[in-house]
Amino acid sequence: MVSVSTAGGKFAICDGPALPCGDGGGPPAIIDLLAACYAAAAVVRRATQAELPSPLRLPIEVDLAELLGGDVACVESAVELDTIFMAGAGAVGNGVLLGLSTLDVRGVLHICDPDAVSAGNLSRCVWFTPEDGGTPKVLQLVERAQEHLPLLQLVA
Repeated sequence: MVSVSTAGGKFAICDGPALPCGDGGGPPAIIDLLAACYAAAAVVRRATQAELPSPLRLPIEVDLAELLGGDVACVESAVELDTIFMAGAGAVGNGVLLGLSTLDVRGVLHICDPDAVSAGNLSRCVWFTPEDGGTPKVLQLVERAQEHLPLLQLVA
């Protein structure tokens, strides 16, 4: 059994019963997303029993206050990006925008990718649907993700 615990600016992933994370109310959305990523890695490791080049060591305990010098509130502060560029609208680009959607991000993000959506993308790309097959990845990503990033202008 792999357990996940979140509270305030903390999360823990462990083999066995959940570890207490303390109190502090519900976590910021980015904490839930980070915990889900680590939990997925732990579950895959447990299911496959694979020996990886960088072994996963459980428990994993993350305290944002410790990582951010006590300023956990900064994850809920506006992030001004100005104008930036991202190459790729596939799995990594989808993941980046999903992560950014948990933050108050502002600015302009230009996305480029010459590829079209294929059936192989659907299991890795949260913003694509089967109906998107054959259409440009970048156009679908911009269209679907934009409503979740209202202060970040997405440009194909």
